[in-house]
Amino acid sequence: MSFEVEPNESECYVLVRHTGDTTVGDMNAARYVVKQYLERNNWEKILADVREANPKFLQTEHFQFVTTHKSELPEGIKIAVVSHPTHTALTTFAENVASQWEISLRGFVDEREAIDWLIGT
Repeated sequence: MSFEVEPNESECYVLVRHTGDTTVGDMNAARYVVKQYLERNNWEKILADVREANPKFLQTEHFQFVTTHKSELPEGIKIAVVSHPTHTALTTFAENVASQWEISLRGFVDEREAIDWLIGT
């Protein structure tokens, strides 16, 4: 698996960082671990850093992954995705899908902007 998960106690969010070849299976496995942190701490925020990920999935798989956030993650979830500038099309796609499913997800290329949005500053 090509991910690591790290809670941010001071800002009450979970960071998930994907690196290298990343499949939907990797993203599902990471989401499972993230969900445990969220539920244990009663948090609703995820910072997903995919800047060093090499996406290895089809658009249909990406669609299914995003739409299942609604059923797989706690209600009221807020997700900030930080991507490499060359992958902003994937992030924009995820934002569009998420908005149709009433999931709060936004893409960024700047990590500080993503965190500020996530924690509401």
